[in-house]
Amino acid sequence: MLKRLEQWQARLADGYLALLMTLFLFWTGTEGYTNLIAPKYRLFCWLCGGYLALSLGLELPVLASRDGRRALLRDFGWPQRLLAAYLLLSALAWACSPYRAESWLGMTRHEGLATILLYGLGCLQLARHGRARPWMAALLGLSGAVFAVLCLLQLTGLNPLGLYPAGMNYGDAYVKYSGAYLGTVGNVDLVAAVLCLAIPLLAGSVCCLRQRWRWLLLLPLALLLAVLLWMNVTAGLVGLAGLLPALAVWRSRGRRRKMILLAMAGACCGLLLALWLVDLPVELWHQGHALLRGQAEDSFGTGRVYIWRQVLARVGRQLWLGSGPDTMAAAQLMPFSRYDAAQQVTRYAQIDVAHNEYLNILFHQGLPALGCYLAMLAMLGWRWLHTRSAAAAILGAGVLCYAVQALFGFSMCPSAPFFWAVLGLLMAALRQPDDETNPQSSPGQTL
Repeated sequence: MLKRLEQWQARLADGYLALLMTLFLFWTGTEGYTNLIAPKYRLFCWLCGGYLALSLGLELPVLASRDGRRALLRDFGWPQRLLAAYLLLSALAWACSPYRAESWLGMTRHEGLATILLYGLGCLQLARHGRARPWMAALLGLSGAVFAVLCLLQLTGLNPLGLYPAGMNYGDAYVKYSGAYLGTVGNVDLVAAVLCLAIPLLAGSVCCLRQRWRWLLLLPLALLLAVLLWMNVTAGLVGLAGLLPALAVWRSRGRRRKMILLAMAGACCGLLLALWLVDLPVELWHQGHALLRGQAEDSFGTGRVYIWRQVLARVGRQLWLGSGPDTMAAAQLMPFSRYDAAQQVTRYAQIDVAHNEYLNILFHQGLPALGCYLAMLAMLGWRWLHTRSAAAAILGAGVLCYAVQALFGFSMCPSAPFFWAVLGLLMAALRQPDDETNPQSSPGQTL
């Protein structure tokens, strides 16, 4: 009985992941970029909410048996406990928020407590019942190739799906409309977040899988890299720095892996020292040099330094419980301004997100919630560095690259569900014995 229920749970998890990589990725609603977030968010609520309802319903017979309860406790490792603590602290921040009604769904970003619970509970269920399988890499490659071709066509000035308003294209970004939008995800910062997951997963699949068809994944990998380079979002480019330690995890083990990682750590320290000592006439290098010397200007990072300063100035008033999920708009921070040289006007925008996911958690949910979240990532990262599992090696690279770009990015429903799904699969892969994640497994088995 329990074995059959577990099979159904695995099928549910597979179905949910397949829908995320296909239907959810490509769904844009009927109004294009003028109203893409709302229909995508509704679809996510239906998909994740439906998955949780069915999966938790199947858990009831398991919880009725003693063996089932023991298995549940055994599977609930420290990363899952830290995630559960993060969710509880987020709920406490919502309950104590002066904007509790607005904080349930979120004021401006659909990132209220309800969304956070969907992210976290979905992750926990995937950690218990999800398994990374070779067909997922194949489906990711197929979806990634279609997505990349659409983006590349848009970057050349075309409008193949009519997502831009009539008479507009990608080249009109920041001129005829605010921001820049691409693909079926929308905002280019969110596109960069998705690519920081997809590119490491595809690269890791090429390196770690044994199936011959894995070489076909080089095509979507190259196309997605071309999109990331062409759209030139710095957060995404910086995020791919996570591929360096990933190469050591993919291609080495034991003492050799430790030596490579130590060498990389030494090289990073040397780079930071050079960045602190030498100022070069390269924008990114100069900004890093100024940041290390405490001379950062508000304009650095396309205005992110200004936003961070505004957010940090308010954190002290709500350090322990935050203001409630997705309530930054109520703080009425000084607007962010950007001079539009083409139109010769200064444009102003309300600050409703920190453009740093960790600072965003600190502001909205408080220091204890951020501590649990970072501890969860740190624990998973440590286990990933020592894993012998092919599945964990691949998935951990995606989580690491996303976590790096999150220093400059923000969480929203077009991109965040992919991160939480990969995070859940990583938790599952790290608790599986290495021989159960052998890369020589057949398409119906785990990696």
